[in-house]
Amino acid sequence: MPIKFDPKKLINQPSRYGFFHWQAGLSNRTSQDISHNTLSLGFTSERNHINQFSRKNVIALSQLQASMDITEGKYYDFTTRATLIFNGLYETANFNRQKLALLGLATGLEYESRDYSNHSDWLAIINLLGIAAYYENKNKPWRYGFQSEVYYDFAMINALALDKLEDQIKLDGIRVVTEMQRYYYAKGYTLRGMFHLSWRNTGISYAIAWHSYDSIDKYNRFEKTQTKFFYYQDRMLRKSIILKQQFKRFDLGIRLSAITRKGKIKDQKSAFRVSESVTENRSEIFFQYKL
Repeated sequence: MPIKFDPKKLINQPSRYGFFHWQAGLSNRTSQDISHNTLSLGFTSERNHINQFSRKNVIALSQLQASMDITEGKYYDFTTRATLIFNGLYETANFNRQKLALLGLATGLEYESRDYSNHSDWLAIINLLGIAAYYENKNKPWRYGFQSEVYYDFAMINALALDKLEDQIKLDGIRVVTEMQRYYYAKGYTLRGMFHLSWRNTGISYAIAWHSYDSIDKYNRFEKTQTKFFYYQDRMLRKSIILKQQFKRFDLGIRLSAITRKGKIKDQKSAFRVSESVTENRSEIFFQYKL
């Protein structure tokens, strides 16, 4: 008896795709008018699962990135980011699996530590709730895609302007958690976008991310009483452009990136303000090995 071909059943089969890349790079960084030669080590992984016409609450896309940069014999910074996108709003894959589209709820974690002017600076971010859109067209020879995300965040942040505050006033009366641990709790949002375009084995991509946070902790955590309170704010913009040549088992590329961060501490009851800003530019040649 001949077997009947049912394309609808084939389309309903889940589409799975994933990769894992090790990467290493040599870069030159300029921050606070100081130049560093840096070795970067890290990895990038992605796994998607598109099950067309289903309404199951599954992870449709998972992404993980991590890197460690070593400068002049010491650890310069560490960055990691994890993103999960859930299906349920919209998902589709075409018949030959060369086009994928996803719109779903998202959540994530992000941590970054960086050394500005020899004092530790870090952000720990929980993307509590967000919406993400993802599209991928892998038809050859041209391939393109994009991903955009917006999140409501909770964060713990080492205040960028805290050192300037210490230079001007004593720490008496400031929240104990900030005085002793050098961080503050914050709420805010993250906006992120990425677009990539490639022809045959040559590709270019552009990514941008914007973080905005305001402090929410107004009380002395040990005495349970309100003390003199300064409002903390931090804003950060990250941009990068990548040109990459793909080979059978590895990629070679050039990455240009820039980070601009601004911090402010202010007293709502007076005109007192302390602000600080940092810019960092980076040019990098990197090697990426595919697994």
